[in-house]
Amino acid sequence: QMHLASGIDAISLLLKTSQLEYKLKDMLQKLLDTKSEKWSFCKSQVIERMHELSDYFTGEKALARVRRDDNLMKWFTQLANETESLSENEGHATVMGRKIHILIDALQEV
Repeated sequence: QMHLASGIDAISLLLKTSQLEYKLKDMLQKLLDTKSEKWSFCKSQVIERMHELSDYFTGEKALARVRRDDNLMKWFTQLANETESLSENEGHATVMGRKIHILIDALQEV
């Protein structure tokens, strides 16, 4: 009787494991299906913000109380261009991750 209970427990565990595997696979598939769309959206948002920051440092905005700073203006424009050059089809995800971290580090310095 002990072997029977043990066998039922093992089958129950296998069944629950396969259910978890199915749910996890489904979640990952949904992420993969929307990856390109999310990448494009987030990338365009970052580019837009970099251009806004670049424009801010022109000192020409009506409400801007900032002096013109050509260095920061050029720097943010360069960051926007570097972000624009990122490609989700980059050879390896690690390379892309490093490039993104470099851009984040650069922004944190400001």
